[in-house]
Amino acid sequence: MKIIKAIPTNIITGSLGAGKTTVIKQLLKSKPANERWAVLVNEFGEIGLDGALIASASGDASQVFIREVPGGCMCCASGLPMQIALNMLIMKAKPDRLLIEPTGLGHPKEVLKVLTGEHYQDVLSLNSSITLIDARHFNSAKHLDNATFQQQLDVADLLVMNKSDLANDNDIIALEAYVAEHSQLSKKPLIRIQHGKLAIKHLQPSIPHSALNADEVTLHHNHSHTHSHSHSHSHQHSHKVDEAEPALPACGYLVKTHTEGSFTSVGWRIHEQKNYVLADLLAWLKSLNATRIKALVHCEQGYTPLNLSLDENVTLGNEYEIHAAAKHSKAENRVEIIFQDQAISDELISK
Repeated sequence: MKIIKAIPTNIITGSLGAGKTTVIKQLLKSKPANERWAVLVNEFGEIGLDGALIASASGDASQVFIREVPGGCMCCASGLPMQIALNMLIMKAKPDRLLIEPTGLGHPKEVLKVLTGEHYQDVLSLNSSITLIDARHFNSAKHLDNATFQQQLDVADLLVMNKSDLANDNDIIALEAYVAEHSQLSKKPLIRIQHGKLAIKHLQPSIPHSALNADEVTLHHNHSHTHSHSHSHSHQHSHKVDEAEPALPACGYLVKTHTEGSFTSVGWRIHEQKNYVLADLLAWLKSLNATRIKALVHCEQGYTPLNLSLDENVTLGNEYEIHAAAKHSKAENRVEIIFQDQAISDELISK
């Protein structure tokens, strides 16, 4: 029997649309063939999509284990939903590495508090905590004044400028300057990547300067970082930890909504026999002016994952990734849309 002890563990965090799920998918493609990896995914919405999106690109399913905690921040209620899901995942997978993706609206300091608590001291070995940043969006009050985003920066051992190919020079300079001007951030490496392609070496506890590629490095300083966990919050969520999902009703679809603060998610489970015309579906999704959209739908390309990040400062046509996936004839259509500061109409929910 394999002894579960000191599992190398990474937190991969970042705001909505920063590319967390894409980075994890790319890391799984680089996973050593002889290793078993586990992924714990926390989603803001109630439907549960990220696990399926990750699984669509994870290769050998017998070596990759994924568990989801939908319905808001998994660190709430004293971290109980997270601990239940994590314990179940570890016992099933007995992994060689554990990746944890908190929701972009969650509380990463509370996640760290759970992972570094007494219960996991001998079970987990916390390696590099990685925070993804989209340089195009960070330099706005919506991000800089956001307490969750500041926590994401605080907990990071490594700062990663994702989608650097889409950022202009002014965006990149502004991000570099912000990091350099803040003493705690300036001690942390800041690297650039494109398309979520984070090298697997960055999962290690520390990366010497000589190991970084020249085209990756944006800023790099001697790195010494101690995590701080002084954070408290009080709110309640209804969490589900891999519970069996109810069957779809006779109408063929199920809608669930979840609201926390200024954000609201609307999620649909839709019968697998429903097929979409991809161009028509994308046109409708773009018209919604949503903050975040993810989907797995049957269309002319097969069972296709959609990953859209929409922002008022972004050209919508350049802001979606479509990854062809293997056809799964019995898999449901799933759509999750997150809105900020918008009233959700009954008409939308009945779509």
